[in-house]
Amino acid sequence: MSAKAYPNIVCFLTDRLHLGYLGAYGNSWIGTPAFDRLASESVLFDRAFAASLSLPALTRAFWTGEDPSKTRLDPPTARRRAGLLDRLFGKGEPTSSSPLFDALSAAGYRTVLLTDESEVAEFGRSFFDRIEFVSPATKIAEIPEKSQFYRGMTDAGALTSRLGRADVPFFLWIHFKGWNGVWDTPLSMRDRAREDDADPSPYDGASPPSFDMAREGDDDALRAAVEAYAAGIRLWDASLELFLDKLAEENLFARTALFLGGARGLSLGEHRRVGVEGPGTLYFEEIHVPLLYRPAGGPSEAIRSFGLCGPCDLHRTLARLAGGEPDEKTLLDLAAEEVDSIRDELTVTQTDASSPRQGVITDEWFFLRDRHFTPPRRELYLAPDDRWNVNEVADRGGEEILEQLERKIGRGGFA
Repeated sequence: MSAKAYPNIVCFLTDRLHLGYLGAYGNSWIGTPAFDRLASESVLFDRAFAASLSLPALTRAFWTGEDPSKTRLDPPTARRRAGLLDRLFGKGEPTSSSPLFDALSAAGYRTVLLTDESEVAEFGRSFFDRIEFVSPATKIAEIPEKSQFYRGMTDAGALTSRLGRADVPFFLWIHFKGWNGVWDTPLSMRDRAREDDADPSPYDGASPPSFDMAREGDDDALRAAVEAYAAGIRLWDASLELFLDKLAEENLFARTALFLGGARGLSLGEHRRVGVEGPGTLYFEEIHVPLLYRPAGGPSEAIRSFGLCGPCDLHRTLARLAGGEPDEKTLLDLAAEEVDSIRDELTVTQTDASSPRQGVITDEWFFLRDRHFTPPRRELYLAPDDRWNVNEVADRGGEEILEQLERKIGRGGFA
């Protein structure tokens, strides 16, 4: 197959994008018309999960196919041994093989990374032909056009347009830190997000709010954070429309496969927790992420797939699009409705194989084990019906089910 015969591939992830705040996933009080319109032309994966809450582990899974449950990441102190200049400007070497980038290279793709996340940019030096770094937000924007979402998606549209004029196919990975970084949505937009004039003023800070809801008045603090986040979602969606309009203007949809979704979710009060600080809980608000796929060509018939999938499945899917031949089924098989599922279970972990809090998701259950406690604490939830893990049934599930699920965690590679 000639290089021109391969589709362009864009994979666009926004960090801390909460699935429950998007219309296509059931939200009815926040308007997300751009995302919803794209979803109506795409395959929407209803059971996509982040296998780890660690950004390095997730990025490694996306780009190398390495399961976070079998990975042990170097501690931060070890990574700091490299000099700053070497880490920023040195060439770097892949730390493991990558079927995805092998396939992209063999097919003649030009590979480009666009991000405002320095950690992602640093790891990307080992894989991409070119890296475009967008300066992250440092303060609240005065107007929407100065926000990080608006600037970033404008840059993404312009970059995609330039790449689309070349004679070779391109692979563009876009990662924006989103709500994992500065919340820069203008205060005027936050104020308009209030459902009622009697509501407390929305959160007016730039740093992501972070607190446990255990003190008097926390419900007001939660509402303030939620309304600020809702304003950010509206801004994200309006900025997304700029990017999609650019692709349509350049006629790139005809030859570009687009994946769009979230890297990780965000706690917004579901388990009396708000924010991103700490190791994370692994509850679904943090690991259940939006993901859709719009094939190259005309709009797809809207399909909602309930097949369980994770970051390694996206890796194999991208490799297949680039001409690789992964041994296992991919998201493309789900999209074509050739199969109902491509995996029976997915192991999840806070960071990597050494994490004390670990879990496994199956078609029927979500099981968590926490080794911070002696003996380890075990939690069990019905899946997929219990979308936010509110009905804990470990004491009713039976010891046999708990032990069976615990063995699945062991097979996932956990210590």
